[in-house]
Amino acid sequence: MKIKQLPSIILMLLLLAACQPQERKITAGTTIEGDLYFGFLRMGSLYNAPDTEVHKYKLYADSLLKQKDLDTFGKKYTLLQKENLLYHPFVEVRLDNDSIINLYLDSADYEQIRVYTYHELRDAHKKLRIKAIVQQLGYGMVVCKELVLVEKMEGVTQPREGKFKIEDYQ
Repeated sequence: MKIKQLPSIILMLLLLAACQPQERKITAGTTIEGDLYFGFLRMGSLYNAPDTEVHKYKLYADSLLKQKDLDTFGKKYTLLQKENLLYHPFVEVRLDNDSIINLYLDSADYEQIRVYTYHELRDAHKKLRIKAIVQQLGYGMVVCKELVLVEKMEGVTQPREGKFKIEDYQ
């Protein structure tokens, strides 16, 4: 790993640690409802990532996993690997209690959400309402068992505060 990359990695880890969602107990078969949320930093899926990025991510994760005390990133990575979700897409959902979760989806369900962009929703004063039956993984992550509702409605699409570029789901 190059020394030039070290500040970027440290910044990324600090942001990840500072932006931890509030944990809410969600049992298997629970229905969650909330709005699509566009954050400025999304980590946790290698869906559609180029091979070079996947390789770098795995090398970095493997080096972290060799440590005895796993940080949150290492625990999430291990859990996603165990559940076979590293290559599944996810979206962030702001629940009605203001907590933000990562909702892991299959490709077909993801395509229903991916077509909406942050700028399109913001400019039209719309938001995307999502309702799903889920199973909790932990660390603010859930797996969608059934996507019940994806509805474009009046409202404000909320991004995280800050001056970072907000990326659309790809």
